Amino acid sequence: MFTGALIYVACWSCIVIPYNVLLGNIIPWELMWVCFAFLASSGVIRLSFVYDFYVKSKKNPHTNRLGLYVGLLANSATWSGVTAFIVYHPEFESMGHFIMVIFGILYAFISLSLCIDKVQLRIYLISYILPISIAYFAKQGSDNVYIACLLWASTVPVYRIAMMHHREYWSLFHQAYLLKNYSAKLAELARTDDLTGLMNQRSFNQIFEQEIQQAVESRQSYGLLLVDIDHFKMINDSYGHLTGDHCLSQIGLILNRLIEDNIKVARYGGEEFVILLPNATEEKALALAETVRQNLSASVFRFTEREFTITVSVGVAVIYPQQRTDAQRLFQFADEAMYAAKAAGRNRVVLYQKC
Repeated sequence: MFTGALIYVACWSCIVIPYNVLLGNIIPWELMWVCFAFLASSGVIRLSFVYDFYVKSKKNPHTNRLGLYVGLLANSATWSGVTAFIVYHPEFESMGHFIMVIFGILYAFISLSLCIDKVQLRIYLISYILPISIAYFAKQGSDNVYIACLLWASTVPVYRIAMMHHREYWSLFHQAYLLKNYSAKLAELARTDDLTGLMNQRSFNQIFEQEIQQAVESRQSYGLLLVDIDHFKMINDSYGHLTGDHCLSQIGLILNRLIEDNIKVARYGGEEFVILLPNATEEKALALAETVRQNLSASVFRFTEREFTITVSVGVAVIYPQQRTDAQRLFQFADEAMYAAKAAGRNRVVLYQKC
């Protein structure tokens, strides 16, 4: 649209004016510059409307398009009017034939370029053909009337061809839109555990390494909670794997509700969940671990006609800037603390330094 606003000025400056000079200035320079001023003014008008629409449509996709239509009408009607003026006057006949060639080329090219918007296409076809056809009718003579009628008749095939491109464009646009959505969904599926809706192990490991590396470099503390469901195998054996899957999905919902946005939580595999806590202290990490343990232990899980409760063992590890450890060691610390909680009787929270 930005290019279309100035194409008539470009054609007049780069093609019509040099050709007029070659013909010995058939059209006086004063008139050439007046025509240039009209074309430039209409181009600026359309350009301002296009820019205004472009800025507003970024904020609101449903921005009113009236400005686009007014700018297009002014732009195309001005070029057609200038062309009609030259064609109408017999003293400019040799220039008139040449400018009609440019008129026809632009007619075909711009019609196709406007095929995206049917309203703009219709406005263009009418405003572009009307002035020049009036000029040919006004010249009288059977040949001129025939040319005017032919110009109007040409709008039918031009419109139909443009509509073919219109349908093809929007079909491709729709397919590209669907492909983009599917790609986004696939990327989300690759990051997410399908049972719980939490981050999966692969995605967590990528973030975990980066977060701990940044924490070490910026000298920040970090905490890791490793949550393991006690006797989860008994739930699967007693009630079936569907019940176990339902239990895991509900735990995912509970953790999502409890955990703040800046804290990463993931299902690490089987019945294990991990929680990554930035800027952690031992007190803060233990408090969160105890909140998780109490909420999960207090929850009643229902599936079909069965009701049951669970307990969890939570291992907590916190690293401080002076320790300069890595992600693997931090996970090992939390894992050892979790097994210490299991060994101490389950359903409890254990901090690594105290295990």
